[in-house]
Amino acid sequence: MVADAGYGEITAFRQGLTDRGIPHVLAVKASTSAHPASAVPEPVPYSGRGPRGADRYRASPSSLRDLALVAGRKHLHEATWRHGTKTGPGNRTAAMKSRFLALRIRPANRDIPLNEDGSLPEAWMLAEWPAHEPAPTDYWLSDLPADTPLKTLVRLAKMRWRIEHDYRELKTVWAWHTSKDAPSPAGTATPPSSPQPTSSSPGYGSPTQKQLGQAEPLRHPEGTPTSHRRMARLLPPLSTTRTNQTKYY
Repeated sequence: MVADAGYGEITAFRQGLTDRGIPHVLAVKASTSAHPASAVPEPVPYSGRGPRGADRYRASPSSLRDLALVAGRKHLHEATWRHGTKTGPGNRTAAMKSRFLALRIRPANRDIPLNEDGSLPEAWMLAEWPAHEPAPTDYWLSDLPADTPLKTLVRLAKMRWRIEHDYRELKTVWAWHTSKDAPSPAGTATPPSSPQPTSSSPGYGSPTQKQLGQAEPLRHPEGTPTSHRRMARLLPPLSTTRTNQTKYY
């Protein structure tokens, strides 16, 4: 699973994915606290009275930004996550690439269950550090295995762009199919007798609806667009208490 910092910053959300065995690469803020992977709990000084206290981390956690700055630029590696369409004299393949830093860390939060030895679970910290920037600009946390290649971490972290692209495409095609007079590519209204263009985007609706427990398909088998009222009956109502954290680019 991939998600932006609006979800990745929530410790309970990350822990819920871990408890359910769902691998994830989640964007987080630079201020997210963590210990280095080498940090271990230390015995608490015994006062001589009562039971001994459990081992704990004596040093305070650092922010992801501080951990990245301590590691320094010497650990940066260039990685390409996809190829776009804009080419140039210095980039004839339209490669979208940047410099990344991957560190093993231990996210620090009192809501994270400890291991049997009292240590915090390890995780990946991925940071994008573009050239001419004094510090990394983007951060991610991942629970993928310790032997995961850097290119895999980068590809999954940047996959959110593809999801947002498909989401925008789905909304566009959905609005097209539910409108009475869909505009043609030339900008004119399409006559009712004209064949309707097809797209693979509405296909995303069927698995989504199945996950929501709905048995009825989003569209008629013959491809007839559904009405707004029928669509409202098929989809669950939106919550009015949750803040919309969707980002548009």
